[in-house]
Amino acid sequence: MFPYEIDWTTNNTVTACLSQCAAYGYPAAGLEYGEQCFCGDITDVAANNGQFVSDSQCSMACSGDPVHLCGAGNLLTTYYWNGTMNVWDTPANIGYYEFLIGGLIVPLIATVGINNKVTFLEKYGTSEYDNSTGAYELDISLTDNYLLAWREMHVKSDVFCSGSIILPDKGARQINVGGWSLESTYGVRLYYPDGSPGVNGTHDWEENVNELTLQRGRWYPTAMMMPNGSILVVGGETGSNANPQPSLEILPKPPGGDTVITLDYLQRTDPNNLYPFLMVLPSGRFFIGYYNEARILDPVTFDTVQVLPNMPGAVNNFEAGRTYPMEGTSVLLPQYAPYTDPIQVLVCGGSTPGAGIALDNCISITPEAPNPTWTIERMPSKRVLPCMVTLPDGTYMILNGAHQGVAGFGLASDPNFNAVLYDPSKPVNQRMSILNSTIVA
Repeated sequence: MFPYEIDWTTNNTVTACLSQCAAYGYPAAGLEYGEQCFCGDITDVAANNGQFVSDSQCSMACSGDPVHLCGAGNLLTTYYWNGTMNVWDTPANIGYYEFLIGGLIVPLIATVGINNKVTFLEKYGTSEYDNSTGAYELDISLTDNYLLAWREMHVKSDVFCSGSIILPDKGARQINVGGWSLESTYGVRLYYPDGSPGVNGTHDWEENVNELTLQRGRWYPTAMMMPNGSILVVGGETGSNANPQPSLEILPKPPGGDTVITLDYLQRTDPNNLYPFLMVLPSGRFFIGYYNEARILDPVTFDTVQVLPNMPGAVNNFEAGRTYPMEGTSVLLPQYAPYTDPIQVLVCGGSTPGAGIALDNCISITPEAPNPTWTIERMPSKRVLPCMVTLPDGTYMILNGAHQGVAGFGLASDPNFNAVLYDPSKPVNQRMSILNSTIVA
């Protein structure tokens, strides 16, 4: 009847079941066989042709509370939430999708440059297209002319599952690190955007292994700008589906030798911690989220300052994850003048191990608040492999991904065509608006 089953063989109670369902945004709960708790929506009853019978037919005592009844064989003691639990607005303007231009490749990384053009990186040497150079730039002012809109660029190694950031310099240079296998995993690639709308640039991606490389090979790493101008590179594996690389390093390597530090918590949670979430907090300390855990790191020693509570996952599976391969997405929520309010981290989507049931919630935390805890907000639909885009007005657009599976070739299914707008200025559980849907997966 209801899709999410929780088995509590010794401690099932009406209160525990209702509380668990409500915490994850499910307004309907059913209890069966004394020890089972089910969570879902009120509409699930009609959708599954549910029929109500006399309460007297539910005769099995709750496993954790023999005074009360928790259904019977194939019968659920059913409860509904009184009132509105989730407010998902559908605004008058839900936006629209517009076809701009046919693509050249299947891009892995797309970045808007300071020159108002978009760079695309894809697998070089292992591309679906024999003549691909691995890098291209799109001039969106020329999308009415296919031949002029695209500029061919070049990389020297395979960027498959690498990490990218924009440097905070005047040129807003783009840097890409890591890659698929062998020497590619050590790759450091740099692009200085030039040109202007309607005018081609002349710069290309630069990569010289004799001048600059990572200290360890990394596939699926995350890169983050540190306040001192250096780049922190964390995690990954030594190559495609190879051994873990549960460590961090500084780029460029400072004088004095190796800066690699092994992180036992990445070693322990491999392989569910790839592409970890990294963010600089107002204190200058670093937030790191990996698998379903999070902590705050010292910016100098990288020691753990504070272990944060585990990230909530699925209503019926605490082992659900938020980073690759059970991949969700994460952003910092905005601060407001005079910028003294503690900053929040938002994480949306993810999946469960094994069955790969995509998560239908976002979670947020104020890491540097006293006694920080995660807040759960249910999304209108499930998403694994979502994208989240920060908009100029302080809202966030959540889009893409799938309803089922995990990240990886052919491991996710049932695309999520819909987009959602998240507005952190609204009350919790009222922040999501349902936008338009696309027809392109």
